[in-house]
Amino acid sequence: MLRFDRIELKDLEGIQASTGSVIANCMLHHQPQMSCESLALLRIFLGNVRKLSPKLVVLVKDELLSNTTKSSPTPFVEFFCEAMHHFSSMFDAMACSFYGEYKIGLRSVEKEILGPRVIDYVSQFPFRSSSMEGFKLSPSSACNVSQAKYLLGLFNRGFSVQHDNGRLALCWKSRPLIGVSIWVPT
Repeated sequence: MLRFDRIELKDLEGIQASTGSVIANCMLHHQPQMSCESLALLRIFLGNVRKLSPKLVVLVKDELLSNTTKSSPTPFVEFFCEAMHHFSSMFDAMACSFYGEYKIGLRSVEKEILGPRVIDYVSQFPFRSSSMEGFKLSPSSACNVSQAKYLLGLFNRGFSVQHDNGRLALCWKSRPLIGVSIWVPT
């Protein structure tokens, strides 16, 4: 398994076609090291994935990235407010999910994961958009959407699924937190 956030150019050269079907899974979460160099590696990685002729590429990313990497630059104040609402929703969702004896776990998640992510997002403004050049968005099937809604309904405490423009998003009180989309080579 290769992670583009920890990958070196020499690792990319070792990617070779296999005899079976290839499915790539890319989890894009903003990292403090997500520099121009990292984005260049991501483009090279996706280029090498394209050479493998995958049946599909599954892309998972923070919805904050989707909301702030539009074609025109977002002013910092607008970005900051969007980030504040995004992370406020994340903290609220976590607080409702961790209850009783699990509250200690919530503090650990806040301190070790969410806290540093808030700092990283704000300190790395403005973001550079990642490119899915050479791939086209494939719509989610009705079965995928139904299954996601069914599974979420089993544990629903304010969570919902949003389906639009070919992607599924996990939402907290109608605010998208994490999105999943499926891409196929063009």
